[in-house]
Amino acid sequence: MLKIYILAFICCLFQIKANSQNLVISTGFDNYAGTVATVPVGWYISWNTSNSFYTSTGNYGLAAPSYKFGNDSDIVVAPWTAIAKDSISLFVRGNGTPFSPANELQFFQSQDSITWTQVAVIDSLPTTGTTIGVNLNGDPYLKLLYRKQSAGGNLAIDDIQIYSLATNVVQVKDEIKIKLFPSPSTGMIFIKLPENQKLPSIEIYDLLGNRINNIFVEKKENGLYGLDFTGKRSGFYFVKIQFDGKLFTKRITIQQ
Repeated sequence: MLKIYILAFICCLFQIKANSQNLVISTGFDNYAGTVATVPVGWYISWNTSNSFYTSTGNYGLAAPSYKFGNDSDIVVAPWTAIAKDSISLFVRGNGTPFSPANELQFFQSQDSITWTQVAVIDSLPTTGTTIGVNLNGDPYLKLLYRKQSAGGNLAIDDIQIYSLATNVVQVKDEIKIKLFPSPSTGMIFIKLPENQKLPSIEIYDLLGNRINNIFVEKKENGLYGLDFTGKRSGFYFVKIQFDGKLFTKRITIQQ
């Protein structure tokens, strides 16, 4: 496990490295108001309430608001990009009396959003606003997880900048055309495969990588299958489709 201790010279070195890379994703949560509708486009935030952001002085970066991790195991997932994610910088500030030095901000990456690998952990989080940098492994999916100890304390994050090396690109190409629609959906999702394909293996996972076992596949017609998400929680899900020796993972959005 890689642990990162926040020292001024480390941050300076990171800034030099970041400036030599391409900026892939940037967000400051500027219009975030604690609702799903105001989450930055492409991002996923697990906790959205009137208490899940800061507007108080010192608890945000360039501009208010910031996002507030307020619970143990709150997560933030960055948008998928075909360009590899190699490093990230962000504003952080621990808040609370006391703010436990054992609280952690953990970074995970994934090739398919199902199997996640922890790539870094920041502990001894600062209680004054600090911009920190973390090196990543290049995978296209990135998740931030806050581990909050019983001693308490919340964490503000803001001004997220994700960088990629110009030459490090993840090639994503479907040799076989697969369509999932509609997305977003209030319940029913259809999968369209090329006709005359054998019944595929279809598995469904939530954003944390947990397999959902009570959604059944129904064949509608040749090459068309249905999945009923009625009653499932709103959010992102991933449909893993395997046939003819090939594996595909598609993301869908459910809005109940």
